[in-house]
Amino acid sequence: MTQNARTIVETLEKEPLREVVNFSSSDLCSGTPRTERSGGIVISTIRVPGDAPDVRRLIVEWPGGQLELQPTKGLSIGHYHHGDWDPFWIPVVPAIISPESEQLVGDVLVHGNPVAALRWVENFSGCIELLGLSNWGMPAIDEETGTALPLHGEAARMPVDGVAVGRAGAVIVVTGSFAINSRWWNEPDDGSVWYRRGTPDWSIERTVLIDTAEPRLRFVDTITNTGPAAAIPDWGYHVQLRAEPGAELVIPARSTEQRSGGTPPPDYCQWKPAADPAVREERGYVHKGVPRTAGRFDTDIVTGAAIYPQGPATLFSMPASAYTLSWFSCGGRDSLEFALPESPRTSLLPVAWDGMGPEIGVSPLDHDGNTDPEIVHPALQTGQATRLSFSLMPVSADEAQQEVQP
Repeated sequence: MTQNARTIVETLEKEPLREVVNFSSSDLCSGTPRTERSGGIVISTIRVPGDAPDVRRLIVEWPGGQLELQPTKGLSIGHYHHGDWDPFWIPVVPAIISPESEQLVGDVLVHGNPVAALRWVENFSGCIELLGLSNWGMPAIDEETGTALPLHGEAARMPVDGVAVGRAGAVIVVTGSFAINSRWWNEPDDGSVWYRRGTPDWSIERTVLIDTAEPRLRFVDTITNTGPAAAIPDWGYHVQLRAEPGAELVIPARSTEQRSGGTPPPDYCQWKPAADPAVREERGYVHKGVPRTAGRFDTDIVTGAAIYPQGPATLFSMPASAYTLSWFSCGGRDSLEFALPESPRTSLLPVAWDGMGPEIGVSPLDHDGNTDPEIVHPALQTGQATRLSFSLMPVSADEAQQEVQP
């Protein structure tokens, strides 16, 4: 375990951290699947049908619960449950492709027409994914070269250098790190893997804390500037929560507008199934003046909730960000809205996009300047780091409503 991970655990838990097992980068790519046990906790590497040969998933199990992590995708968070709490959506991509096969600046056919730099959707297999850092939002044009920068960047498309698993009381701690190079898209293919090209500017360490005594999932991403000059890391996140008719996603704010502009309808925070299950629908609402509280680290915290007609609500906290969106999507299973040029009759939507959740970032998703001027993200000096903290836990619908009252 790194000193940074130990500091995070000591800050959040006040418990000593004991290391249990380590997995190398080769274990997490092409190693023989293995299982380790520690006092009722089972940690396994597995490959599910359809995964690329050099992909392994990390499964953490404890009495009453299970979490999947995706080490070849920056330790993205996959399916999770604890008791009757099942907070996340069904990922729209069931199988994970090789990190070496990613073509993030490549074309995707959108209703049959090629659109550059959308291939991020080809490997959208997680429930919480870190976006950025070259570009966290929609594809943008690199002003120096005219290259289309990839949708949502590359952070959730890189393998970690290894994983360490430890315990702090009833909390399981999993941590892994990787470096991000900038401007890799400008360098000629010299035979090296795409994510090894470019200039190293950032390092990321993800520390995941799994409470086994009570349902609660937390993680902290530590982003460090390893480049030669001060810079603002262009980070973002998807948190993809479970959706069902009548479910509501509530993020309190002083003002809310439609992503495309205009006043939202009165029931904008409610998820609805697609009018035609074969056609994907998407809605987004931009929030400003979101209430903030002081975080345990160096960023303020925003609280929201997913509230369901039956069963527990999910209360979540996340870093305050200049761009905060409530995102809703539904339908589209097996449609040809998205397809690859090499397989134009094969849908990239084998699973309906039934989900909702916050989509947040440092800069505007649509590069239109539409951010909250009250939230400013300072540049990090060379060697300086920021810690971004998230938490999810189940509560009753009444408790959730009380927590998110504006």
